Formats: sequence, structure tokens, C-alpha cells
Amino acid sequence: MNLEEKMKQDLCRELIIPEVVDEKLSEAYPHILSMQQKDVNRKDAIRTAPKKQNKNRAQS
Repeated sequence: MNLEEKMKQDLCRELIIPEVVDEKLSEAYPHILSMQQKDVNRKDAIRTAPKKQNKNRAQS
């Protein structure tokens, strides 16, 4: 069996994922979603906040 055939065979094998990986993913996904929501809320707050004028520029 040449190297290419071995690689193809290895890639077609079923991968067994440990249960701890599933547990960690289950914990991580809600955290990621909450961080995305905070980012969206922050961007909305910045977009809707009134813009301040630079006092030094206004006097020039």
C-alpha cells in the first residue's frame, strides 16, 4: 500500500470523539453566543450614541 492509499484509508476511518470533548463543546457554545450578543449590543450602543464634538476643533 502506497502512502496516498494509506492516507485515504486513514481519512475514511470513523473518528471516535471522547465524551469530555462533547461536554466542553456544550459549555463553550453558550459562552460564544453570549459573547457575540454582547458584541452586537456594544456595536448598537456605539452606533446610536450621540457623537461628541471636539471642543478644540469647534473653536478653530
